[in-house]
Amino acid sequence: MQKASTVFFLFLTLLINPKGFTQNNQPEKKENPVFPIFNLDELNAFEPGKKLSEIPKKFGDGENLKLQRSLEIKKFNLVHEAYVFPIWVQYYDEIIIDFYTRLPSYFLHDTFHQSLINRYGNQNIYALKDSTAVYTWENQKSKRIYSGGCTITCYPIYYAVINKTPGKIPTIYRPLADLFVSTGFD
Repeated sequence: MQKASTVFFLFLTLLINPKGFTQNNQPEKKENPVFPIFNLDELNAFEPGKKLSEIPKKFGDGENLKLQRSLEIKKFNLVHEAYVFPIWVQYYDEIIIDFYTRLPSYFLHDTFHQSLINRYGNQNIYALKDSTAVYTWENQKSKRIYSGGCTITCYPIYYAVINKTPGKIPTIYRPLADLFVSTGFD
């Protein structure tokens, strides 16, 4: 009889308060999503053609880097509540020529790729080698390159934007995507 009354008491408690005995008096925390939401607009400050001085102060002053066969390079960190990742910017006469970023592997490839398609249309070029894809959007003004890979899940690797009409720049110029991907640097 005592077992039946105990079960009835527990049932009644859960019926009145669905959280049962697990309820506590602490305020609920707003949790970050498992896969952080990333908005492509966060990269607008680094778009080729913009002035280096237009990069918002929230990205800091950047770290000066020097690579062979390159112009001036600054490395910035894009910081969000759930991620931090580097953005390398190559510039000449304070004008951004191209940028390259190594994206966090926990970003969802499908979501990131679809956001690029939504904004720039279908890619012009697609290449697949050893479970790694490279997507290229190219027009007269710019070239956008996105790479993603797959193992158990798919993830982004890098994203780069190159100004195809940079004006007069030294002949040593090579896009950061070419430098980083061919040398393995990043």
